Amino acid sequence: MDLIRKATFAAAHHYRLPGLDPEEAERAPINFEPQQMIITYCTSPEEQQSARVAHVLRQRGFKTVRILKGGLGGWTNARLPVEAKSALPSVGLELYKNLSLGDIERRRFRPGEVIFKEGDDPQGEAYVIHSGTVEIRRNFDGEERVLNRNGEGQPLGEIGLFRKGARSASAVAADDVELLVLKDERLEWLVLNRPKLALELLRRLANLVVATDQERAHTGGVR
Repeated sequence: MDLIRKATFAAAHHYRLPGLDPEEAERAPINFEPQQMIITYCTSPEEQQSARVAHVLRQRGFKTVRILKGGLGGWTNARLPVEAKSALPSVGLELYKNLSLGDIERRRFRPGEVIFKEGDDPQGEAYVIHSGTVEIRRNFDGEERVLNRNGEGQPLGEIGLFRKGARSASAVAADDVELLVLKDERLEWLVLNRPKLALELLRRLANLVVATDQERAHTGGVR
């Protein structure tokens, strides 16, 4: 049972887990039998929210209530199943498994807004596209071309962090876009401690290299 406020449940929820607003734990209807096991999950420090709600549920007559230590990341790292949105790319699934969405910064962009420009300093930030579509553009011999269109669940801007250099391309919102901000130290920790995610990022970077080489060949820019 995901303990998340109603206002953010629909936008933040990429896994089909039953949700409960912790502020309504005392009175909200719960479609479980008293003998069924309930596992509470939250993103608060040391699972404080889960502990409080678990106590309330026990008082309401639910006999077996457990707390999910380590949140959803702990669940998936133990290789326990989670049903995810089928539309998400595999790299997106791995990212969402390891992010606490309730605590992460979000940024919104309108269609046509520039998220960052080629040559910009990354400022220690990469992103995950939470909703919408982003065009990746790059300058070839003075002409800006669209390299790719990235959608929900795709990382964005991670190359600049890996290279410790300027942005290698521009990113422009193709429609209404919401991004999750992924700080440099968090991305580095994920790469070092989540090998499956690291492998998915390597595959993605390899595909980007191939796409860039093909675009250069198409424009006659290969030397």
